[in-house]
Amino acid sequence: FIRQLSKDYPDYRIVLLGARQSLADALGQALNDLPTVTSLMGKTTILEAMALMAGAELVVCPDSFALHATAQLGKRVICLTTGDFNGRYWPYPSGMS
Repeated sequence: FIRQLSKDYPDYRIVLLGARQSLADALGQALNDLPTVTSLMGKTTILEAMALMAGAELVVCPDSFALHATAQLGKRVICLTTGDFNGRYWPYPSGMS
């Protein structure tokens, strides 16, 4: 998925956040040949992650803290989810984008 995004949108910088250090290390090594991808997984505080999300044009994330924080920041967000709770917690009210 990340490799394809990097190929389809070469003018965008992709920053990876979150994850356990072991996963971060494995993904970082697997994607280190992509010049537009920067892995900060396991390397940021919540405040640093929020600052990065605030500066992003688009955030792609699971149904997690990142989703709700990004929505509160008024940024565009795509949520990757299984759909188990469709309509229970989202969509957000029409006043939120």
